[in-house]
Amino acid sequence: MAFDGGRQRLRGAWPLLAFSLVGCGAAGEGPPLDGRLHELVAAQSWAVGRAAGSPLRFATPPRQETVSAGGERRPAVVVAGERWWWRGVVPDRATLVAAALPLPQGGDEASAVEITVTAHLPLRRILLERVYARADATSWLPLTADLGALAGRDVELEVAVAGIDGAAPAIAWAPFHVTSRGPHPNLVLIVVDTLRADRLTTYGAERATSPAIERLLAGRGVVVERAYSPAPWTLPSVRGLLAGQGADGVRDGEPDPYRLPPEPTLAEALRARGYQTGAFVANPLLTPELGFARGFDTYFVPLEIEAIGTLKAAELVERSLRWLRSVAGGPSFLYLHLVDPHDPYENEDMPGGRSVFSGEYRGALAGDHVQGLHAGRIELADPEQDVPYLRSLYDGEVRYVDRWLGEMLRAMPRRAADTLFLLTADHGEELHEHGGWKHGRTLYEEQLWVPFVARWDGELPAGARRQGPVSLLDVAPTLLAAAGGEPPAAWQGRDLLPWLRGGAELPRRPVLAEHHGFGPTRASASAGGWKLIVYDLRQRYTPGNPLQDALHRDEQRRLERVELYHLTADPGERHNLAGERPQQVRRLSPLLHQRLATELPGLRVLLAGAADGRPVRARLRFARQPEGWESYFLAPEDAVELAGRELSLELYGEGLEKGVRVIGDVGAVEVLALEPAGLEVRHPGGGRVDSAVPVGRLRAAGWPGRATAGGALLLWEPVGTPAQPAAADGVDPETRRRLEALGYGG
Repeated sequence: MAFDGGRQRLRGAWPLLAFSLVGCGAAGEGPPLDGRLHELVAAQSWAVGRAAGSPLRFATPPRQETVSAGGERRPAVVVAGERWWWRGVVPDRATLVAAALPLPQGGDEASAVEITVTAHLPLRRILLERVYARADATSWLPLTADLGALAGRDVELEVAVAGIDGAAPAIAWAPFHVTSRGPHPNLVLIVVDTLRADRLTTYGAERATSPAIERLLAGRGVVVERAYSPAPWTLPSVRGLLAGQGADGVRDGEPDPYRLPPEPTLAEALRARGYQTGAFVANPLLTPELGFARGFDTYFVPLEIEAIGTLKAAELVERSLRWLRSVAGGPSFLYLHLVDPHDPYENEDMPGGRSVFSGEYRGALAGDHVQGLHAGRIELADPEQDVPYLRSLYDGEVRYVDRWLGEMLRAMPRRAADTLFLLTADHGEELHEHGGWKHGRTLYEEQLWVPFVARWDGELPAGARRQGPVSLLDVAPTLLAAAGGEPPAAWQGRDLLPWLRGGAELPRRPVLAEHHGFGPTRASASAGGWKLIVYDLRQRYTPGNPLQDALHRDEQRRLERVELYHLTADPGERHNLAGERPQQVRRLSPLLHQRLATELPGLRVLLAGAADGRPVRARLRFARQPEGWESYFLAPEDAVELAGRELSLELYGEGLEKGVRVIGDVGAVEVLALEPAGLEVRHPGGGRVDSAVPVGRLRAAGWPGRATAGGALLLWEPVGTPAQPAAADGVDPETRRRLEALGYGG
């Protein structure tokens, strides 16, 4: 016998079910032999002693704990006894899927351990699996057995552990699961961090960056032309992917602002339907502490933030393939999150800092200088050379990821026929198109437009293209629908499968996005070929560290308060039409106000619909003194003064509704003066406001509606708005440290 990497099978061991089992036992009428060991243990559905009446029996009581090995974190059942038993009737097309890890106990330990799984039937015993492992193993040892020939038989599985040259150690089982193969597919969700759609060959890139994706996914599946992330950085976008919800209310400074919501995640919903679930994640922001491991039987993520540049696709693909082989018998959900296009732009396929696309370059920049450019510590010495060179390095990263995705897809041909693959990204990357680098700070197309490619042989048409737009929020409902499930009510996306198959046309919905990080509010809405981006440049903000300060100064320099683009005519978002097309701004802006309604506190006092440049003056009095006010997209020329209980405004008309948010419980509002005379005052409760109106009459869930042609002063407090501004110290310190290390500013 010889060991290999902590795992060993007996050479010449019996083949699994190598002889016929038909007729080897009587048909059973007892409970089914299916389910998950850790769920049965958690439900106390077990007993101690071989003679006990429960189908699941242990020699000593098991315990539940989370066990990590080789960086993979799994909820496990730890069994210390040398034997345990599980009895029941084997369902049709059943498979035993398990993984074992010997746990060192101290003292006199065995140098190795033998694990056997035996099926006991009337008058017969059948060895299903025999494996060997080191007692100090650092990786999970998979065990699988096809139980199909035992279908309908009353079987007792006996799991035995024997120490070699010593006592048997405790064994952690994660999983131990008998599953019946149903009609639903395996699911593979591939998220390539920081991958822009337009840098893939599939989406028209000039360079051959993605031949494997083109051939093995796009050519055999459906390409969605326009798919969008709800935010330009990882935490809120992956929240949308895995939890089916946008980042509404996720603002820097709130308690646990980046934690997954309490509603079921995609992995939890799939596991409830019998799926084995595994996640192999290279981005160290996606920690179990924030809830991203919920629902996953196996969750691997690097603990050190430095892994953002060292954990490459090669290792993660190999880990994923090992896991897929270990769960080959039943439906499985793999979430693979690669991070290689993220800076630094380096990999082993680019020796000497040159990609196959670099060409001749004599400058001093390298792939690890992108963060310095982003933070303003490095300047471009020769933009005509430097910018194309860095773009070529980014394309080299895309080509590297494509190579390893090709290796993965080619390594699983037998699974491809019953697997739904979905390739996307959490967000894109700016490559100096709007004067900046990296991601997380702006809402231009290069940071929000992501790939969306789905392959499901025999179910989705090969080589088809769909226009969209769709959102990352649609991923969870779509995958759950493929598994035969119904999405939880809290999920905001929609099932795309009928549309992907070529059925009814997809109803158009606006595409909304937010920045969701430190600094002034910024949001965008796209509909009908138009895109509106707003930036509250007068919102009070104090940077918390030098990086935040540098990024804030850069944004104040290069971002405009209101930007409007016609994406069909101007896909690069070069020509801001906000001043020329105020009616388009008015058409799109309610979408943004509605999106921000539950995120930003305070009573809105806004100028809406007034003619461009028209001055409007208003004076209001509150029943109780406000705690303060905050800008709501004020222009530089607008003036605001709060004196005690009275608020004075001088605002100038434009397409975007703007004004202030009044903070605190003011009780009631009275409009004392409004110029020019006859200007309308609107609020959800209706009626005149020349006497005090309780704030309760100003509350509504939705946008109160358009102003008349002459303009109006709009009073509105959205239902569900937070009572107070976000606290400055709400972000978990470890999460903040990781954000700062990745250049988000913390």
